[in-house]
Amino acid sequence: MTIINSFFRSFYETLLKPKSIPMKKLMLLVSCYFILSFQWVPQVNVQTFASTSHTHDHSPCPNCSGSGKTTCSTCEGTGREAREEACVKCGRSGVNACSNCSNGKIRCTYCSDGKIYKTCSSCNGSGRNGENTCPNCENGKVTEDCNNCSGTGEVCHSYCNCSGQVTCTLCNGSGSKTWYYPCGPCGQSGQVNCSRCGGSGEI
Repeated sequence: MTIINSFFRSFYETLLKPKSIPMKKLMLLVSCYFILSFQWVPQVNVQTFASTSHTHDHSPCPNCSGSGKTTCSTCEGTGREAREEACVKCGRSGVNACSNCSNGKIRCTYCSDGKIYKTCSSCNGSGRNGENTCPNCENGKVTEDCNNCSGTGEVCHSYCNCSGQVTCTLCNGSGSKTWYYPCGPCGQSGQVNCSRCGGSGEI
């Protein structure tokens, strides 16, 4: 402290008679004076100054009503993310093969091969006309096409309307199915940090 006081006394004496000292030495003394002056200026705590001079009252964030959280836009607050994907059962076709028939057909219940066998009216089922074989039948039987299946031996299955396909029961014919997965952005909580206040709840 004594050294600094001596320096300041020498500095003031030099200022009173500037012609007694060279200009370079004078400039050096002036520079040292300012440096030492700033070194002895009381240091101010910048954080304290900032906190005292810029302190203001915080108000609740209007976007989140002070909670710091808002509803997740990805899952709309459910915590589950909905994704529409191709139906794994029908592969987007919306239909499946009918499990109760073959190409929409089932066997006729009235006949075995599309034919109806009846007793011959000419020989009353005997197969003979007098001493001769009855020309109108075979062993006393006559055949006719089945009226139920029109002689084909198969009829349409009512379950699939003879198409052989039925509406997919997994996607109800739409070809796609909505699956739900855990929501990543909100971690299944349904809420995310407010974009306006950054989750602090204050602005």
